[in-house]
Amino acid sequence: MRQAADLLASGEVEFPEPPREPLQLVRYADAGVLMTNPAFRDEGLSNSIMEYMALGLPVICGDGGGNSELVIDGATGFIIPPADVAALVDKLAFMKASRKAAQEMGRAGRARIAESFSVDRMVRRMLYVYEEAMAAAAG
Repeated sequence: MRQAADLLASGEVEFPEPPREPLQLVRYADAGVLMTNPAFRDEGLSNSIMEYMALGLPVICGDGGGNSELVIDGATGFIIPPADVAALVDKLAFMKASRKAAQEMGRAGRARIAESFSVDRMVRRMLYVYEEAMAAAAG
């Protein structure tokens, strides 16, 4: 928080007390950001990114794990090189300066989650995988 003192003073950044349910705060964000350092850990299919998109937020995320399966670069947000601070700053500045484009990315992300990653669709896919595995084992 000391490092962000100037941003706190200007009102650009806020560190609210964490609620029991963080999505209550996340919904008011301008963008969802997930930067995972692949040297320590790689993302799978990120629940955080899916939650950001379901809330209608454009996403900025590092290129790794399953992120590119969720985020369509330039359409639902941006995929940038992992640990690239300059690229992150650039995309955050874009989101702030281009509110209309950011809102459209958020709408597109929300539609993508509803269409391709709904609970119903994911359950059907999982059942299909199990059925295929059982058929192969019986085969």
